[in-house]
Amino acid sequence: MHHIASDGWSLGLLYKELSIFYQSECGKVVSPPELSIQFSDFAAWQRGTLEAKSTQSQLAYWKKQLAGAPDLVQIPCDHPRPARPTFRGALEWFTVPQPTIERLKTVARSEGATLFMLLTAAFKTLLYRYTGQTDIVVGSTSAGRNYWETEPVIGPFINALPLRTSLAGDPSFCDLLKQVKAAR
Repeated sequence: MHHIASDGWSLGLLYKELSIFYQSECGKVVSPPELSIQFSDFAAWQRGTLEAKSTQSQLAYWKKQLAGAPDLVQIPCDHPRPARPTFRGALEWFTVPQPTIERLKTVARSEGATLFMLLTAAFKTLLYRYTGQTDIVVGSTSAGRNYWETEPVIGPFINALPLRTSLAGDPSFCDLLKQVKAAR
């Protein structure tokens, strides 16, 4: 399903509703839960919020955060980057062993960080090592369901967040992790 209509969270909700409707067709009396809002209600509220003066400070924050940010991370490639993306890449699947995950979680906890923050710092370190760029911006998504009323609603709530970090001066990994923590 395209993200213009829903997000990953919505697929679980859709499957649950289809199951309820299937059970109803099989004679079991089941009905979907009543929703307190529809996505259109959320969209109207969000539009009103974005037009409010309080949003100006948030907009100023993001303009400051992203001022002068690079357009791309210039990863060295074996072929020139095409003018238009072809999306003819590949995937490489692997499993991180559970003991490694536990060690990573321990390191993250000892630094007052989450596993996500630790892995983001590691990814940015890898990008720095490959590119030599000291200004790294990576995108991350958030569910965007900050209110309980939105949890049972199908819709495109997902929010993309740019996470910018400076590796100027070759910071230690702990210092980089502190930057990543501050960029939430």
